[in-house]
Amino acid sequence: MGTPHLGDSVMKPLKGYWLDPADSPSDATPHLAFEMLGPVLIQPGRSRRCPQCGESLSLLALYRRSPFILLERYAALILEICPKCSRESDGTAGANGFVVRFAGSKALATALRTMKRHLPLGITFRATPTGEPMAKQEFDKWKRGRLHAKLGGRQISIQSESTKRRCSRCGGPWRFVGSIAEKWARRYLNFGFGYGYVFACGRECAPSSASFYWDR
Repeated sequence: MGTPHLGDSVMKPLKGYWLDPADSPSDATPHLAFEMLGPVLIQPGRSRRCPQCGESLSLLALYRRSPFILLERYAALILEICPKCSRESDGTAGANGFVVRFAGSKALATALRTMKRHLPLGITFRATPTGEPMAKQEFDKWKRGRLHAKLGGRQISIQSESTKRRCSRCGGPWRFVGSIAEKWARRYLNFGFGYGYVFACGRECAPSSASFYWDR
């Protein structure tokens, strides 16, 4: 049996975890494979450009394939940021200065080697099982008063979650991957004091079949 991918568990969400910054790298959850990256020496390469303004994108975070993040076709989801556009107060996907994409092993290695980093210090995380119910009706009752950044499971957000998210390329199911809290790096993130949310095509149909938006 092959490794399951996002699309295999659309009707039965992956196990959910609360995310909190670790006190130290040694306190981080082993093999979590979600990280917000700090600066390193890079090899200058051709910059990826913001689709809105054309300026260079910076590398913000990685969701690597792991027991916590089940990917089949790709090695990771890469979250990039345009420092200029992300300062605007528009959280809409495609208009907020954030770009998320699937990357294979080669594309991931290139990004890590050549892309400048957005944060002055990296952040590692501790993951704690949420214990959330699998059935949606039970989950909707359980989630009340539990707004918190998370990885996997079902989305918990400030605004009402859309139940009709589909991939614009293949029409397949749109999967919730994780959420990011602005308070983790308030000087460098603008979510209107709220949260950002990463979604991806459950079929992993193309590198661009992923999305990021924020709300408050």
